[in-house]
Amino acid sequence: MSLNYSEVEEIALSEAPLHEARRQDETSNDIQKPLLLAIDDAAADKDRTTLNRLTKKVAWSRCHPDEMIHVINLCIFLDMVLLARELAYEGRRLFPNDKRLEHFAIVLAPAKVIGTEPASDIGLEASHRWFQENSSQYKGQWIAVQNGELLGVAPTLKKLYDQIGPDKRTSSTIVVKALF
Repeated sequence: MSLNYSEVEEIALSEAPLHEARRQDETSNDIQKPLLLAIDDAAADKDRTTLNRLTKKVAWSRCHPDEMIHVINLCIFLDMVLLARELAYEGRRLFPNDKRLEHFAIVLAPAKVIGTEPASDIGLEASHRWFQENSSQYKGQWIAVQNGELLGVAPTLKKLYDQIGPDKRTSSTIVVKALF
């Protein structure tokens, strides 16, 4: 049996075990419990504004990591990724030995661009010209061209990479399979 997103959301919001545990402990004098209950209620009502406001009032250092993870999950189900990320970072800071919070902090971290070296415009134009004039001779083959010069031709991409070596695999190297 598979569940769709809305069914998973309903389960997460209505049958969360921490939600029920807190409901049974409503007589607690601890100020954190009513705030956490209110967060659950805001999430159940899909009231993102209230949930966001309430999370700022919680003294997370006085909470258990499970409570923080529960709220992060609520934020994710309500598409509040930035708030979930903020809570994950705070959780990792407060509970450095909790692997689950560390995992959330890593998974929710913004994407990083690796390898930002721009290709040379002159080299791209020369390579493009080379392909227009010569690629038809290598139909069905993998071709590597850099700055308008042929680096290698091979029947498979692996063989081409082996042929040209790692030094020639740069942002200015164009590798394509000649189809016609």
